[in-house]
Amino acid sequence: MAGVERRCRRWRVTERHNQPIAPGPPRGLNAAHWKSGKASLLMRAYLVEAAFCSALAGLAVFLPGGAGAGEGQTGPLRCTFEAGTSIAYAGGSYEPSPAKALAFNIADIDLERQEAVLQTGSGGQGHLKIVRAVNANHFLEVVNEGFLNITTVYDIDPQRKAHPAVHSRHLGLLGEPVVAQYYGFCTPG
Repeated sequence: MAGVERRCRRWRVTERHNQPIAPGPPRGLNAAHWKSGKASLLMRAYLVEAAFCSALAGLAVFLPGGAGAGEGQTGPLRCTFEAGTSIAYAGGSYEPSPAKALAFNIADIDLERQEAVLQTGSGGQGHLKIVRAVNANHFLEVVNEGFLNITTVYDIDPQRKAHPAVHSRHLGLLGEPVVAQYYGFCTPG
C-alpha cells in the first residue's frame, strides 16, 4: 500500500471541480518517444495510474467514516469552554462582551445515523444532528425557538489528549440578534 500512496501522492485535486490533475507528462517522455511509438504506451500507463489514484481518492470519501471524518469521536465527550465572546446588537451597533464559561456533554454519538444527545449540567437534554467533515464533526442543535447552536469538535490533539472545539450560538432576544462564540476542548469520557 505504501507504493500506492507514493505513486498517488503526486496527483492533486483542484478545489473547483474536485477532479484529479496531473503535474505534467510522465518523466522521460520526449519527442523521441513520439516518433518511435513508445509515447502511446507510456501515456496509457500514465492515464491508468491517474484513474487508479482518482478511484482510490473517490472511494475514501464514500466509505463509512469518510476521509478521516472526526475519527475517535464515537464515545461521550465532556466539553468545557473557558473563553468566549458574546455580541449583542442594540441601538444600531454590535456590543461585544466576554462570555461566561460554559460546559456540557455530548452523549450517544452515532456517526452512522448522524445523531447525538446534548446533556447540560442542570439535567437538560437536546437532540443534535451531526455533520461530518474532514478531521472534525459539527454538532447542530436547533432550539425550540428555532435558533441555532453549533459545536465543532476537531480531531484529538495527542499532546493535550483533548479535542479542540468551538461552540457558536445564534439567537435573538427581544427581536435583536445575540451571538456568542466559545473556544475550548472536549475530552473523551
